[in-house]
Amino acid sequence: MLKELTQVDHEIHKYKIPYAVFIKLRSFALNHLNLSNINHLRDKFEGQDYLNRFLLKCYSEIAFNKAFQSETFDLEIYKKYKSYKQTFKLADKKTELIFSDFENYPLIPKGDYEIATIIFVNLFSRETWILGYLEMDILKILTKTQSLSPILSRNNLGYFKFFKEIKTINSC
Repeated sequence: MLKELTQVDHEIHKYKIPYAVFIKLRSFALNHLNLSNINHLRDKFEGQDYLNRFLLKCYSEIAFNKAFQSETFDLEIYKKYKSYKQTFKLADKKTELIFSDFENYPLIPKGDYEIATIIFVNLFSRETWILGYLEMDILKILTKTQSLSPILSRNNLGYFKFFKEIKTINSC
């Protein structure tokens, strides 16, 4: 996957999430799962998977906020709402953050948005890479549905694999 990402011919916005933010977000996720100790996470079915998905979403939103919305961001919103999802605008267009780890292609959700911003997250190093954006009409053409399961196809368009087509956010 990293080889394909290096083919992007424009600047990638990279951000490192501070360790203190990771600790706070991890405690929020444990609270959502009604766990008091990180060691109990391994005992709970799909607990680690929930934590990873939660961190992917939070890291992506934090990095996008820092880059394009506002330098200040209240992490406490993640504590209050288990399924909190921010709304974003880029160039006055409704934007969806499409995020993934470095081991998987991004899964493109169905929805009412005009622009998709592609973000990759390394959970171990707490780094985010904001690659750029694509308009929805182009994204639909470039999304591959062959390996999409029937269950995933209800809420998702498919997987995105054409990183050379991504536009730089600075040009938006």
